[in-house]
Amino acid sequence: MSAFLELVQFPYGLPELKANYRKYLLRGLVIGIILNLSLVGAYWGTVYLDKDEPPMWVVRIIKYSELGPPPDFVPFEKAPAVIKRVDPLYPELARKAGMEGRVIVKVWIDRKGKVKDVVILKGATEVLNEAAIKAAKQWEFTPAMMKHGPVDVWSTLTFNFKLSNPDT
Repeated sequence: MSAFLELVQFPYGLPELKANYRKYLLRGLVIGIILNLSLVGAYWGTVYLDKDEPPMWVVRIIKYSELGPPPDFVPFEKAPAVIKRVDPLYPELARKAGMEGRVIVKVWIDRKGKVKDVVILKGATEVLNEAAIKAAKQWEFTPAMMKHGPVDVWSTLTFNFKLSNPDT
C-alpha cells in the first residue's frame, strides 16, 4: 500500500479536501432537498388537484320495462291483437256445485306480446277466478305499438263461466 501512495501524487492535501468536501456537501444537500421537495410536492399536488368532485345529481337511465307494470293508461297507435286464445277449463268443483259467473281480468301485455301479470277486476268465486287467471296467462298478443316501437299495456279480458246443461 505504501508503494501505491509513493507512486500516486495527490494534488490536494487534507485542508483542501476538507474545504471542497464542505463546499460540495452543502451544494449536494441543497440540491437533494430541493429535488426531493419538488418531487414530493409534485406528487401531492397532482393528488390534490386530480380529485373528482362528487356529482351534484346522480342520473341513472333505466329502461321503461325495468320500472315494473305500466300505468293504467298508456297511449298507443295500434292496439294489441289476440294471437293465441285459451279458454278456461271449467273447474270440476264448480261444475258439480253448479256455479256460474263472469270473471273480468286485467292483463299486462309486455313488448313481446306475452302476458306478464293478471289482476282480477271483478270475480265470481275463488275457483272460477283461479281458472280465469290460469287461462289468461296463456294468451298471446301482438304487442301494442307506439311511434318508436312496442309498448307495455294493460288490457281487459272477460271470461264467462256458464254451464251448458246445469242438470249434469
